[in-house]
Amino acid sequence: MQMRRHRLGAWMSANGIQCQGCGQRVPITPEDLPLYCSCGFVTVSRSSDDMTPGFWRRAGAFGKAVARHTLNGLQKTPHDEKQTRALICSGCEFKHGSRCGKCGCQIEGWPNKLDWASERCPIGKWGAVKKK
Repeated sequence: MQMRRHRLGAWMSANGIQCQGCGQRVPITPEDLPLYCSCGFVTVSRSSDDMTPGFWRRAGAFGKAVARHTLNGLQKTPHDEKQTRALICSGCEFKHGSRCGKCGCQIEGWPNKLDWASERCPIGKWGAVKKK
C-alpha cells in the first residue's frame, strides 16, 4: 500500500489516514476536515490550531492533574468560580467539543478540569483557586 506523510504529520493512503493518537485507520474525504478519530484526536485539520493532544499526552496531563488535586486535599472549585471558568472555556477558540484543545483535559462531564480547585487554564485565562 502506497502511503505518504500529510503536511500535519499523519500517514495518508488511498484508504484513509492513520491517527497519530491511537494508530487507527480513519477514512477521509475533503469535506471531513477537521477529521476527529474515535479516540478524540484531530487526525487532519485545516490548520495546526485545530489539533488536540493525543491519548498519551492527555493521559499524562490527567495524571498530573490528579496528583495536584490530591496534594491540594481534593478541594473542589467553589460554584461561582466554576461557573466563571465554564463561561470562559465556552467562548475559547481552543475548545473542541468537551475538551480543551491545548491540554486535552475534559471541561464538560466528569471528571473535568473545572471542578478541581488546583487546576488552571494552560493558556492563562483562569488560574487555580487558592487553598483556604
